[in-house]
Amino acid sequence: MQIKKITKQDILSIADLASENFIDDVFYLELSSDRNTRKTKLEDIFEKSIKICINHGIAYGVEDNGEYIAFVLAFNYNHLLNCYPDEYNHIFRSNDNRIIDEKLSNEWSSIYKKYIGDSKEYLYLLAIGVKEDYRRRGIATLLVKKIQDTYPQYNIFSDVSNADSLTLYKELDFEILEKNSQCLFVRYLSQQDSSDVNLSFIKLAVPINLDTKKIFGKEIKGQSITLNNIQVVNEYNPFFIQSLNSETTANLLNINYEELLLYQRHINVLYYTEIKYKEVNGDNYYLLYVNNNAKSKNLVLGEDTKIVLSEKNYEWDFISDCFISIPIKYKDIALLKSNCSEDNFLINRILDSLNHRTNYESGIPINNLNNNGFKDRIERIYLGSIKIQIYSENYITFNGVECNEKICEPVDVGLIVSIDKIANGGVLHIVSLSCGLLISQYLDSVVRNQVSVISDGSVENLYSYLSNNFNIYKMGTAKSFLTIPKDRTSIPDEFLASLLFCETYYNNGEELGKVVDKEIRKLLSDECGYAQYDYASVYMYSNIVLQTSEFLKGTTTERIITESITLFYIELLLFEESAINIANQEIILFLSNLDNYSPSTVLDNINVIISDYSKTIDFWDVQMNYASSKKSIDNIRSAFQIEALSNIFKRNLDQLLMIYDTRSDIIDKRESSILTSIGAIFTVMSLMDLIVVKEKRPALIVGTFIVGFVIILKNLIFKRDFKRRKR
Repeated sequence: MQIKKITKQDILSIADLASENFIDDVFYLELSSDRNTRKTKLEDIFEKSIKICINHGIAYGVEDNGEYIAFVLAFNYNHLLNCYPDEYNHIFRSNDNRIIDEKLSNEWSSIYKKYIGDSKEYLYLLAIGVKEDYRRRGIATLLVKKIQDTYPQYNIFSDVSNADSLTLYKELDFEILEKNSQCLFVRYLSQQDSSDVNLSFIKLAVPINLDTKKIFGKEIKGQSITLNNIQVVNEYNPFFIQSLNSETTANLLNINYEELLLYQRHINVLYYTEIKYKEVNGDNYYLLYVNNNAKSKNLVLGEDTKIVLSEKNYEWDFISDCFISIPIKYKDIALLKSNCSEDNFLINRILDSLNHRTNYESGIPINNLNNNGFKDRIERIYLGSIKIQIYSENYITFNGVECNEKICEPVDVGLIVSIDKIANGGVLHIVSLSCGLLISQYLDSVVRNQVSVISDGSVENLYSYLSNNFNIYKMGTAKSFLTIPKDRTSIPDEFLASLLFCETYYNNGEELGKVVDKEIRKLLSDECGYAQYDYASVYMYSNIVLQTSEFLKGTTTERIITESITLFYIELLLFEESAINIANQEIILFLSNLDNYSPSTVLDNINVIISDYSKTIDFWDVQMNYASSKKSIDNIRSAFQIEALSNIFKRNLDQLLMIYDTRSDIIDKRESSILTSIGAIFTVMSLMDLIVVKEKRPALIVGTFIVGFVIILKNLIFKRDFKRRKR
């Protein structure tokens, strides 16, 4: 017997086996009272379900003598729900097949919400089947155990309609959650986050044929070990993927934390899941990185890059986590959601960490149906990854030829957008962990808008790419957040000063020379900077927040949890900056076309501008629960000069209101004149009737006279009342 990955050519045979397994299952009995009809319907259901698991999940079978005798189907529950709703609806809400009634459907929904929530780390075990002649041999247990061992980073959730199979799940440490009329719900929780790795003496498993000298600058000999459920993709830079039917030989290296960061930068850890495995016959854990997209995203350095980096070895040794956050305006939330990409374990953890901060760092962590506060208004979406390239700064040429020199190799980064669902503002985060770029060059390129995106072989400016593909527009200055896991005392002030200035760092003092700005030098004179606790040194200036400390060393998850705190503060402030700049842009656009508007149109446009800005009021100076959090966000606000930006807006708003008053007076006088004229006409008409008309119609004449008089009087009152209300 052997375990094989199910292919599209195997779908019919697996669907036939599945229909045999579930034809008498209580869950499917209501498909039809006729057994043959029920089997036909089951085959049709499973053909589609198997295809879904092949494309978006896990589908493996057990083969014996050329025949499939067992299978297992699973997928990431929330990823399928959010990114492939049609496929999700086939499995859970298929109205065509009437598998479950509305009551049961609602019950399932409540249970999933109760136990899974928004977590992207749950595999849903859809089905396990074994041919009747092969049952009671432990094959089903083997397949579930294989899922647990192959994907240890995931929790597993399932519903069990066959009570006899509960023994299987209990043996594999599943917990029974609750029971409804037709099935039991069971869950297995991953033990990954409770496993500790000794970061002072790290063991790292790498492909046996990986060139360690290319990564670490020296050859590192390790211990040969066998990895179960792991496959090597042999390319120029080999890497691991997870597979139920594979085993491979790996090299177990003993490295330090700096060398771990080198490896993460080399593979671009953005695309990898960090797995902790327990050593055979030992209590220690080693690390292994798997790429389940099966695509090589390794950082391969070209010869030109090697020459550049050889002159900047000092900076290249600084490997940091880098987040670039940009205040933005978006046009269409549906367009953003339509760009759902492949599941990314690391990005999902960043999103979960930010959502956690949103719920508990500020305000009350309860969703009130009548409360439209900022927590209910933020939605975060992963837009996928892009390949960026940075260049040296353009210099002036007089021959019409622009000269761009590449700095480092192109690097893939993740895009996360956090949007305000009510207004059209938001924040774009560009994520790079263990960043594969010269960091000062990267920051320099960001502030001068000279980051480019490589897509389908063409090169496009980052902001053009965002507007063309997502209708996202930059609405303020990009802000940077860096985490450097080194002790503050080991980093020279001149390097930190260059980072805080977002200026290229030159090793030999050429070009602009060292930063001697008094404000930055004074800031760096404090060993802790803006830090409130002794585990890190924190510095902020203009467009950047920087933290450095050996205590910031950790696994990727530990780093994300720590970094999400500050990233959330930055995000909140940039929501405000986005709102201010959007309003300012609208005011400037309005004022530049003022001569084209009629007085009434002016008032309408001003009302729209003020109304749109007022919608963002929930993001103005959000209050934090902790005193330390409040101080942190106040410090960042001061460094980012949000108050100064707000004052500019207030000045523009005053000018807008002055125009509002002026145009209101014009309308006031115009309407007043019209009303006075109408009143005068009616009065004259009544007097003419008295003089000219011989027939006596006193009632009509007096009535007309009174109407004219009332209009004139009402106009006078209207003018007084209008001025009072305007004030």
